[in-house]
Amino acid sequence: MLDSAHQQLGGNIVLVWDNYSHHVDAAMRELIGKRPWLTVFRFPRRLAVGQGRFR
Repeated sequence: MLDSAHQQLGGNIVLVWDNYSHHVDAAMRELIGKRPWLTVFRFPRRLAVGQGRFR
């Protein structure tokens, strides 16, 4: 799906992900590493409710 989006958009893609186990496993790190047009930012492991860091 990411590859198709990249082809259709014709540019870089930026993802913001949580730390769900499938988003940080070895297979996903390999997928990300092979795509120079893909940038991934991960949320901190745990966000405390009411801290106002993300609204």
